Amino acid sequence: MPTRPLAFTLAFATVTAVAFIFLFLGVGLVPYWQELSGPAVQAWWAGPFTRFTPLMGPIHLASIAAMVWAFVVHRREPARWLWVGALLGLLGCQAFNFTVYGTDLNPTLASQALDEATALATFDRWASLHTVRTALALGSFACLAALSVRRPGPAHQD
Repeated sequence: MPTRPLAFTLAFATVTAVAFIFLFLGVGLVPYWQELSGPAVQAWWAGPFTRFTPLMGPIHLASIAAMVWAFVVHRREPARWLWVGALLGLLGCQAFNFTVYGTDLNPTLASQALDEATALATFDRWASLHTVRTALALGSFACLAALSVRRPGPAHQD
């Protein structure tokens, strides 16, 4: 059945993209942003950071759709606990994106209306919670990676 490998492949690809984008942000950009002043952090969120939105929104939505589809297709397979872990990890990660980040932290930082101390405290909260969502995305990725090792080759697909 061709949908089984396709569902797994799309879930793996989109979850990998989310996990590695978050790693890039955490390892590559957070240390840079931590060196900025409060107004500079806000200027970054109001300017260059907004360029990520057209890319990130579709990736987040595609990861949710692909992971739910793959879970539905594969949920009866052996090692279903890995499927549950992959799904819950990704959904937890995306819950942060669409609630905490999308409706609170990112718009607050982009508003450029915060004083220095509040802007830096808000960014510190952003960075701390980013660690949580990155860990959830990496957990989902790890479950899918473990499933990929356990999966039979194309000749064994049903």
